[in-house]
Amino acid sequence: MILYALRFYFKHKLSLRETKQELKIRFTKINPHSHVTILKWANKLSYLLSISLLNPTFNLSSCWPVWCIVETVIKINGLKYYLIVVLDYYSGCVISWFLSTIRDAQSAQYPLSLAKQITKSSPNFIISDHALNIILAVVSCFNNSTSHFQVDLYFSNTFYNNKLERFFSNIKSKLISRKTFKSFNSAVAFFVVLFYLHNTSKSTPYIPQLSKTTLVRSFLLCLA
Repeated sequence: MILYALRFYFKHKLSLRETKQELKIRFTKINPHSHVTILKWANKLSYLLSISLLNPTFNLSSCWPVWCIVETVIKINGLKYYLIVVLDYYSGCVISWFLSTIRDAQSAQYPLSLAKQITKSSPNFIISDHALNIILAVVSCFNNSTSHFQVDLYFSNTFYNNKLERFFSNIKSKLISRKTFKSFNSAVAFFVVLFYLHNTSKSTPYIPQLSKTTLVRSFLLCLA
């Protein structure tokens, strides 16, 4: 039941009450747990898995020629935070990300530097919108050695921005079904698991390597 609940909540983006209804339909002979219990399962799983996934190792077999960097605003305990994500353009895999209280060039430069460290390479092209902080971050991180395309929504001569917008629209739809994060740590744990599940759904080897033992142990500890 826990496995189904977590799958509905994280993968299929159902709300807590919708997840409870799905469990009631699937497990007809068992009284479903409350939506508060389901939230506790999700929070505990996020925390346990984030410990293993915060320092991932990647299996790299080729270069990463095109990256996208995009940012959006989320709320943590009523305060505004900026979520900055670096993706591989072709696979849609999340390479790196960062949560910042300030929208400046340094906060945008950090996930770019982390992506270079993880992939051990630099992209041929970077795609973003026209945000000034991202433009300055790209120049500072790559010293004009990488071509930077600032594109408009759904239109560009070479690359399109719709992949970036669709990626964040999926995240926004998931956040709408849950209340605001109560702490910075809970937000980090949530996004670690969410991006891990996002990467594993892609047909790419560029995902963190996590042992089955760690997964099973984390699921079982949700019972505690």
